[in-house]
Amino acid sequence: MKKCIRRLLGILFFVLVFQVMFSSSSVFAGTLLKQYEFDLSTDSSEKVDFYLPSSQYVVAELYFYTSTDLAHIENANVTLDEYGTKIQSKKVPMNREGYQYFLSNRKLAKGRYSFEIENLGVREYKAYCDIYAYPSYSSSITFSTNNVTMIAGDDKNITYKGSPAGSYCAINSVVSSNDRICAASMEFNLGTKKYDIYLDAIRIGKTVIKVKLRTGKTFLINVTVIPPSKPKLNEDSIDLNTGDKKQLILYHSGTGKVKWKSSKKSIATVSSKGVVKAKNAGSCKITATYKGKKYVCYVDVVRRKPDVFASLDDYYTRSNSFEVRFTNMGNKTLTILSGKKVLQDDYKKYDRNVRLKKKVQIKPGKTKKVRFYVNGGTTLPDVDSFSLLYKFKYDGKTYEGRVSTEDSYYKNGKKWKDSCFDAELYNYWLYHF
Repeated sequence: MKKCIRRLLGILFFVLVFQVMFSSSSVFAGTLLKQYEFDLSTDSSEKVDFYLPSSQYVVAELYFYTSTDLAHIENANVTLDEYGTKIQSKKVPMNREGYQYFLSNRKLAKGRYSFEIENLGVREYKAYCDIYAYPSYSSSITFSTNNVTMIAGDDKNITYKGSPAGSYCAINSVVSSNDRICAASMEFNLGTKKYDIYLDAIRIGKTVIKVKLRTGKTFLINVTVIPPSKPKLNEDSIDLNTGDKKQLILYHSGTGKVKWKSSKKSIATVSSKGVVKAKNAGSCKITATYKGKKYVCYVDVVRRKPDVFASLDDYYTRSNSFEVRFTNMGNKTLTILSGKKVLQDDYKKYDRNVRLKKKVQIKPGKTKKVRFYVNGGTTLPDVDSFSLLYKFKYDGKTYEGRVSTEDSYYKNGKKWKDSCFDAELYNYWLYHF
């Protein structure tokens, strides 16, 4: 009987200990307050309301999806409010890959709050917002090792723990004192709810990785990069756009010079230090010769696709001309070469050939209005019923373009492709931002 009582008391003791441990750990674990999914159009904002049951820090995980990748960064303005009073706001990129994060800069009191997400871009997005509460941000971190030795060309994930246990490890930045030797980056891990730290060994030497927390404290990782046992190139093959540069490195532990050579200099050249520069579309080989042995990297070069925002804005009876507004959102100069014709949707008798007075060059990020002059008599003033055909040059290639008040396309081979997005959204962008 006494044994049974002792055994029962023992079980109750462990149950009690477990409950205490569980309750204490739940105090420090992040709590999911809300998950919300919504559509974010170009002229709207969305409010995500949530309730904070106790005084804690708040972290919002945001993910934005759109079917078209844009060359420029589009942003959303995110505001944290308490009963309509703004507490904190910041811009986060929408068309950048991966999750974006909004961390409250102070501990919030118990009560009702909201995140308002406003689309500052010109595309519609599918948006996801998960809101978590944490009792604290980490005041300190401990790495699995503070001294790392890596072989040139390798990469490594550095694990760590934040303290106090269960706190949100809010890493603000990860920076290498010499990223030519070893580059450092961070990526949020949805499983662990913290940032993973990645190191990429590039050259032989030593550097220090500085990891800074949101609290302002900085922690150091010492990195030594050593050569591999056998010589090897940092890349076996690379894909480049015309005009791009890429550093090739032959890792080796000996002495002596490395000689570099391109099989087709018209496609890509290589400097005496291994810097490859893409010249024209095509394929070639870059060869590194060291102590009589050759090491090869295969290079494919492609042209950049046009990134042109265009809208047929108006027709002027007095000058008998159509006006098109162009914005070059790429990183190459856009050249409008000539006009071809304007086509009326319903009546061919209103079709007209058009011309440019001279070629028009538009630098990256710039907008210009271009006049296309009609050959012959005036036509209908209803610009909404016309499409205008023209020729342009981008990154060394000539294309045919087509633009209306609602659409903008370019012809690649035999197929018409969206030059970026429709003109209606383009106009909204022009007149609102």
